[in-house]
Amino acid sequence: MPSSRGLARALVAPYAKHDGPARVLEVGAGTGPVTAELARIIGPQDEIDVCEIDDHFAAVLHEKYFKSGPLADAARAGRARLLNQPMQAIEGEDRYDFIISGLPLNGFEPPLVTDILACIQRLLKPGGTYSYFEYAAARRLLRWSINGKTRRRVTQVSSMVGALIGKHEIDRQLIFVNVPPAYARHLRFEDGKQREA
Repeated sequence: MPSSRGLARALVAPYAKHDGPARVLEVGAGTGPVTAELARIIGPQDEIDVCEIDDHFAAVLHEKYFKSGPLADAARAGRARLLNQPMQAIEGEDRYDFIISGLPLNGFEPPLVTDILACIQRLLKPGGTYSYFEYAAARRLLRWSINGKTRRRVTQVSSMVGALIGKHEIDRQLIFVNVPPAYARHLRFEDGKQREA
């Protein structure tokens, strides 16, 4: 199910409250519920990159938002880009003030989660905010409802994500108007350079 408008608004809230020019990266955009909120609030000097690895979803995003949609003017001005690639292919460090993720970390293998979290920390500016969502109680329910190798994978990812939340979470909101209900989590890495997951 696509994220609800309420969840999308909760994820972009730190950016919406920001004063001055900002650079924003959205990863795992899917069909664009968060992209729609970013397009609604983009400032005249802001830059937005939307990263989506899936070719079909990238084509939908291009047609809906970048070709003639709400981000078309910003795209023509070079302030909005659609990146049809893995986020790990984005070069540089300290590029973004805000990173907003729709990536389903609980469904990935631990080495990929490690790579994604390291990439987020590499790309986020010091003092920047990383926002993502996870379904309420998803990690706990997954650990209890599966067995064997999958359970070990989910337990390992849950441990990694839980440690990150415990150390870096600055805010969270439980969004009931979503199927299923989800937490919008906001994290800040104090020095922007911590590479642990």
